[in-house]
Amino acid sequence: MPSSATTRITPGPEGSWPLTFAELVQPVLDHHCVPCHQPGESGSDFNLKPGYAYSALISYGAKRTLQSHVLERYAEGYS
Repeated sequence: MPSSATTRITPGPEGSWPLTFAELVQPVLDHHCVPCHQPGESGSDFNLKPGYAYSALISYGAKRTLQSHVLERYAEGYS
């Protein structure tokens, strides 16, 4: 029989609400992606170093980017 006791909600990792790119995402990029995706590395077409990663990722894509998708949804009245 299931318990009727409630579980206390615990906060997520630091920077997760509201989402803080520099605290939550950039450390992962620094560890796994930046060694290859930075200026001067062969085959790298974008820079994922701090200060550049956010704009590089939201503008990535030929016709549809994350940025264009968000702006389209915003124009439709979704937030």
